Amino acid sequence: KTFEEDGDFRKQYSSLFFPTGEESKGLLGGLLGKHQIPQAKGTIFGTIVTGLEWEGQRPDRPTEIKGNQLVIEGIGTIYFGEIFIEENLRRLTLVRFQLGSPHGGEGSAVEAVANGGSWPPADIGN
Repeated sequence: KTFEEDGDFRKQYSSLFFPTGEESKGLLGGLLGKHQIPQAKGTIFGTIVTGLEWEGQRPDRPTEIKGNQLVIEGIGTIYFGEIFIEENLRRLTLVRFQLGSPHGGEGSAVEAVANGGSWPPADIGN
């Protein structure tokens, strides 16, 4: 609701939400149409990372920062602070690796998932 109604919020945070296949409304549609989080139906995909930058000298290997991603040529991509929001699920992954091997290679570290309930269930043992 805040995303739809608050232009200042949209201006500050819209870059943190990523489309997941929904077609673009184009420039005119984006300006005049209803403002919604990309892919508001189904899974919402975004990041908690507001910026990445090099500390000190840039590495020798060809690398590039793209939003919340660090792309390392010949190795793969590291994603930081991804969030997935579904109707009954919230997931935060602080670091995810997608290696460039033709045989696969991926992993994640520090991941938290919630489905709106607590663990252990409150009625356990009753």
